[in-house]
Amino acid sequence: MKRLTAFLLGGALLLAMTGCGNQQASGGIQISPAQLSKGDTLTITVTDFTGKYDRAPWVGILDTDQQFTKEVDADEHDIWYATLYEDDHGPYQIVIGEDVELEPGHYGVVLTDTDEDDGVVLAYTRFEVR
Repeated sequence: MKRLTAFLLGGALLLAMTGCGNQQASGGIQISPAQLSKGDTLTITVTDFTGKYDRAPWVGILDTDQQFTKEVDADEHDIWYATLYEDDHGPYQIVIGEDVELEPGHYGVVLTDTDEDDGVVLAYTRFEVR
């Protein structure tokens, strides 16, 4: 599980910093509230997201504006998945996991186009639990 988290979040951070990848997308992920403590309810909002990108053998388009909530547990190290949207090509997912590149209590949130390890990162953000 740690390896998968590191892969997803490390890859997301790299893509977010370099702008690499073959997708064009607008919108993103917002986290609220801004300050989180253990036991708080985290709300993840995917805002006005329209993604269009090449992914052989098909082109995927995602139009959505959805929210998900999860109770925050600073001691929890498991990855949490939520299916955002699903079409004939499979699910688009939100993945939350501890960001292994940062100190404990820092988490990353990834929007990806699949539930497999080779997914395209469409949006990324991070948050801290105190």
